[in-house]
This record gives sequence, structure tokens and C-alpha cells, in this order.
Amino acid sequence: MGASARGEGARMITTQVLQWAAVLAAMWLVNVSDMRRLLNVDAKALILLTLIALGVFISGLHLRAWRLCVVAAFLAVAVPIVAWVEQAALLLIIIAGGLIALGFAGWWARGAGTNSFAPGR
Repeated sequence: MGASARGEGARMITTQVLQWAAVLAAMWLVNVSDMRRLLNVDAKALILLTLIALGVFISGLHLRAWRLCVVAAFLAVAVPIVAWVEQAALLLIIIAGGLIALGFAGWWARGAGTNSFAPGR
């Protein structure tokens, strides 16, 4: 292992440690600052998820790892999806109950409710 490869590895490790320390410091500031009184728990969780997505994306850029960038994109897309699911939980439960009821009615209408083990069959 050459001196330049060792220096590049040490620079990469230093960059990653400092970058994740900055992300953790930002997360800590969200939790301890006056934002605690301004935000509810759900909003704070979404902010923390956004900070993690940003940290993973920056790590992917620094390491030139496209897979990390893809994971970060999925995390970033998950933020509004999680927010919507929290807002629409009752609607989703009603839709799921309706689909289950329709499935049961269809199963019953096809004759699944009849006894297929009747004598003489």
C-alpha cells in the first residue's frame, strides 16, 4: 500500500467522521433547542429523517458510491410519504376494511360458503 493510497484513505475517513459528526450535531440541536416547543413529535421525527437522508446522500457523493445516493433518495421520498400516511391513517383503515369486505363478499358469492363435502359428491 503506497503512501498516496494511505493518505487518500485517511482523508476519506476524516471526511466521513467530520460529516457524520456535523449531522449528529444538527440532530442534537433540533432536539435541545427552542424548536422543542415549536414542533410536535411527528414534525421533529420528519426533520430528523430528512437530516439522515441528507447525511447519507453527502456520504454517497464523497465516497462516489451511487448506491448510497439511491438509498438517500428513497429516504428523502419517504419523508412526505410518512407525513401523508400519518395524516390519512383513518382513510387508509377505512379503505382497507372496504377491500376486505368486498373480498369476503366475492368469496361468499362464488359459493365458497356452501358445503363442498356434501354426501353424494
